[in-house]
Amino acid sequence: MIHAQALFLESTAIVQNYQQQTPAYALLFPQWSEHTSAMHQYMMWISLDALGFGANLQHYQTVPAVQERTREMFGLPGDWELKAQLVRSFYEYLKDICMD
Repeated sequence: MIHAQALFLESTAIVQNYQQQTPAYALLFPQWSEHTSAMHQYMMWISLDALGFGANLQHYQTVPAVQERTREMFGLPGDWELKAQLVRSFYEYLKDICMD
């Protein structure tokens, strides 16, 4: 079985930088950031579906242990947050093409 995943990450420092650069819109940047991440997650999810692959979209914003382990595993700076993980197993696909 082959597994694939896409991690959706965000640097809070970049969002804060935009807030400082444009104070008139500062309160909106966190929301815009969430919207942008969600659009990318959805686009990848439906793209996989259009190719005939299912996927499972997980959200981990509220699990500190997952956030910390992800930073450690990939050597990410402390301001990076994991927003979502798109997981796909290719067992069914491989079974169909390899096990005739």
